[in-house]
Amino acid sequence: MGKKLVRKRKNIFIFLGLVLILVLGAFYFMQFPVKILIAENFPKQALGIKEFCLQNKDWRRCFGEQLAAFNKDHALKETLVILKEIQKIEPKVNDCHFIAHFISSSEVEKAPDKWLDVFNLVDQTTCNNGYIHGVMEGRARFDPDFEIKASVIPATCQAIEERINQRLGKTNGSDDACAHIMGHILLAEVGGNVDKAVQECSGVEKTYKISCYQGIFMENILRENLIVHEVAKPLPKTDDSARQIASICPTFEVDARGACYRELSHIYTLITNDPQRVYKYCQASPNKDEARECYFHALNLMVLSDKASDNDLAVYCQNFKGDDKNIKSCISRIIQPILGSSLSLITEASAFCQVQEGIYRDYCFQRIGQKIIATFLGIFLENTLTSSKEKFASKIFKQCSLRQDKETCYKDQFKVLTKDKDLFFSASVVKDIQKLDPQLRYCHNLAHVISIEEVSKNSSDWINLLSKVDIDACSRGYFHGIFEGHSRVDGNFTITSQSIDDLCSQISSNKIEPDKSAYLRNCVHALGHILLVQETADVKKAAQVCDGVSGNLKKYCYIGVFMENYQKTNLEAHGLSPSGYKITAEDLTKNEEICANFSGVAASACWQTMGEMYSHFYSDSQSIYNSCIKASTNKDTCYLNGVGSLSTSLANSINTKESDINFCQYYKDSEAKYKECINFIISYTLSTSEDFLNFIKYFCLEVDPEYKDFCKEKINLFKT
Repeated sequence: MGKKLVRKRKNIFIFLGLVLILVLGAFYFMQFPVKILIAENFPKQALGIKEFCLQNKDWRRCFGEQLAAFNKDHALKETLVILKEIQKIEPKVNDCHFIAHFISSSEVEKAPDKWLDVFNLVDQTTCNNGYIHGVMEGRARFDPDFEIKASVIPATCQAIEERINQRLGKTNGSDDACAHIMGHILLAEVGGNVDKAVQECSGVEKTYKISCYQGIFMENILRENLIVHEVAKPLPKTDDSARQIASICPTFEVDARGACYRELSHIYTLITNDPQRVYKYCQASPNKDEARECYFHALNLMVLSDKASDNDLAVYCQNFKGDDKNIKSCISRIIQPILGSSLSLITEASAFCQVQEGIYRDYCFQRIGQKIIATFLGIFLENTLTSSKEKFASKIFKQCSLRQDKETCYKDQFKVLTKDKDLFFSASVVKDIQKLDPQLRYCHNLAHVISIEEVSKNSSDWINLLSKVDIDACSRGYFHGIFEGHSRVDGNFTITSQSIDDLCSQISSNKIEPDKSAYLRNCVHALGHILLVQETADVKKAAQVCDGVSGNLKKYCYIGVFMENYQKTNLEAHGLSPSGYKITAEDLTKNEEICANFSGVAASACWQTMGEMYSHFYSDSQSIYNSCIKASTNKDTCYLNGVGSLSTSLANSINTKESDINFCQYYKDSEAKYKECINFIISYTLSTSEDFLNFIKYFCLEVDPEYKDFCKEKINLFKT
């Protein structure tokens, strides 16, 4: 009895000791970041979700809901790790499109204003475009200010592309997934009115338009967003439903009609997964190309369906026997969704190839090889770029693009690069980075820095540089910078009325029209900037030098002086203005008073530059217009230059509204002035960067109806 009691007490002490160890251990591990504990549990959590969801008939939805619930309390990065763990132990989860919907939508729900951050971790194409679909659906559900308009679609999609480009350090190319899901959400926003949604999409450029149409017609069938918004009930999976949906397709114009017939594949594959039946359904379109596209799109759905059968592998492309082009297209359209979902599904892709006949079996395996090579080549090229220029572009972009002081970073990096290479090498790197970072499309000040550094290396070659440099590049930034650089290294360089005429004539002497006149104007303009520095910021003295410049060229000298007086770029570099200068309301008043003291050509030039100054202080055309009507002369020139400058700023914004770009509304009473306004906006904006073409197309959408054709004609003239 005593021994038992001792043993029992001993066991109690052992138990209490273990409890104490566990408590102390728990306290100890609490000192470490929670992520350590979570990371150790990733495989266990993945296994738990797998076992739970595989018992569920709708396993995709189950995995999506489970991971979305996990994501609400964890970082997205951790949720993606869990998904990868699940994919390791359950290969069919590599078909993750629908699952990704839930994950990214839950991430948007956590912080609707940070939706773009999702693309810091995933691409548009990840999980066959699943994440971008979820992000846009999340914005529609959780962001009350999110409204889809023709101008919003490209701006939003470009913002996503840019964010991905920033992460990858290279141009990843545009993708149609963004505009497609916009079409889904748009139909819900307009209460399920297909005609109204199609009309809105028709205002988008073709790059995005067709994908937008496809999203509308797909939503009209699947109705996920319509149901969430209580706009419609689920569509019955019947032949009658299919006929009803198909009946609207002929009522639309070519692009929309083709999209309508293509998306019918969704109702057909909901009714059956039999390739032969689906092929017959798709013949609803009298147009052979539309019918074929309907079936090819259905292939994407059928091969990844739970209802897919190995018996169908030899049937998918059977209807194209004897048609070499179409049977190859059919094979490609099957390989793409399988391996596009995950390269781990190569076994499934190979099984399909194995049952193809003769030369088409070889072709099929070639397509698998090409897909794999393309994937790994992309990874290889990301680390091994094809030229030193691209390497520098990638390096500088990665160092600067996400920094708060991005502009300063770019200037510092290009100063070093130009010192090591030359102006022309740096200019080509700038062009490469502009593809990745649209904010660098306005590169005037950066071009100054590059030119100044180039001149400092070889000051005696500055005249030769002026004749070689692209005068229009970066809004004449390189050209201006060469003069600025020369004025810094040559203490004897003095600007007089005569030297302006002589020097600019010399530089343009070997040019032919219209380049010769452009070189003359820009040369005089650049010297006007430097002239104000020479005269220690005394506007009156600098203007007196401009008075003596010959003919109409004196106008450009004045503009250079007045522009420098508000920009202060060169004044700051010479210690004549505080660093980090920002325009204030008081500065506007001072410069207006300066303009009031001049007359004739000088007054006209002064008020022209005031327009641009207003645009840097205000952010709307109404305020610029109200300010310019106070001008003593050239009110319209003041406004047009101001709103031209504003348009280049808005072209880089993803939040631009239609009302923001109705620039010419103040000239409704004058056809001549309205057209002049349109022409000026197009010329000014596209001269700054041809990458702003999409923005200008949106501008044309907002002009009054009677001027829309004129606006489009002017765009085409500029492009030619």
